[in-house]
Amino acid sequence: MTKTIKKLSLLLIMIWLVGCKKDKKDESVTPQVSSPPVENNSKYTHEIDIESLLSRVSNAEGKISEDFLVAVSKPEMYYTDFYGYQALRLTSAENIKKDFIPKHAELVKEDENTLELKFNSGWTGKFYINTKMVIRAYNTFNIPVDHFYAGGATYQEFLTNLEEFRGIIKKEGLENRYLIANPDYDLEVETATKLGKLTTVKVLQKSEVSGLSNQSDAIGIYPDAHGDLELYEDISSILEKGDYDWFGMEMMSAALQPDIDTYLTAPEGSPAFIKSKNALLDYYGEFWNQHFKVTYASPEENHYFRLIEIARKKGKKVYGLEKVGEYFIPFRYGEDPFGLYVRNNGWAKNIPAEGKGVVFGGLPHFLKPGAVNFQEFVNGYYPGRPIYLLNEKL
Repeated sequence: MTKTIKKLSLLLIMIWLVGCKKDKKDESVTPQVSSPPVENNSKYTHEIDIESLLSRVSNAEGKISEDFLVAVSKPEMYYTDFYGYQALRLTSAENIKKDFIPKHAELVKEDENTLELKFNSGWTGKFYINTKMVIRAYNTFNIPVDHFYAGGATYQEFLTNLEEFRGIIKKEGLENRYLIANPDYDLEVETATKLGKLTTVKVLQKSEVSGLSNQSDAIGIYPDAHGDLELYEDISSILEKGDYDWFGMEMMSAALQPDIDTYLTAPEGSPAFIKSKNALLDYYGEFWNQHFKVTYASPEENHYFRLIEIARKKGKKVYGLEKVGEYFIPFRYGEDPFGLYVRNNGWAKNIPAEGKGVVFGGLPHFLKPGAVNFQEFVNGYYPGRPIYLLNEKL
């Protein structure tokens, strides 16, 4: 018995040594580099010129080119770009020079937070170091992420240049140093496999057939125009009536579902209740706080938090539908077709398998012509489940 144990011990040591040698050999082929933080401390600010970015992806009619949308409609393991601005981990001028110059590019210009390079194939790109992006669209978005601008007059040019840029990073084994892993890659792959297999779903008007009120297992969708006070008051009225089992909303992250559950069920005023409530208010302090163009006197006044509060008082379940990470929308084209489909799929996966529910979200998720809408994904998971349109005002 003792001899057998000794033999096993020697065998395990030999396996471990072989593994060590293999690891060293692998490291010599692909150098392992440390992963800097995803977010920077926003020492510098970069105001993004939206108009100039969109001009590179627009057609003669001034609309975003369908060919461009097709080109970016595919799963990616790493966050990509915001119309030509590649998302990066926290960088440094020292590492950039060491990794790219002179092997792949030459230095054109350098200042305290940018580094402009001319790549060997002739195009130029600029690194923004420890610099947050400020994007002013329907809201103001502050994104504390380093980024790289790929030059090019057209989308064909800047997409080609970005592919070359990411190719250099991958060839040199520097993914961990520069690229940000896409946490929603699996959801993207799953969504891509579903497209083309889903069938269009007829959405019933709320007055049709027996109506949602007479159903025990159905979904009522409420398309929203974010910030429209009339629609907000209407959805509030629907929730106040209490004729539903659960309420799902775009305006809350699925990652906070444990806090939502605790807030709904913990005794009011208890430590668990207060902790979960603060988590939800912290979320609304950062997201979904600009659409109504008002200044809230207290965090509890946030319009979307008040919807959760209505459901809580009615004893209803609430689901945060937004499954994707916070940087998915800017760096995975989350408002364009494929990104929207990925989100719609995530929403459908997050709702309960049964019961009468109300789903509240932006109109493009439900009624976008020619799109694969939320209800198509729902029908894929729960075939034949009735879906009613609760808002006929848009």
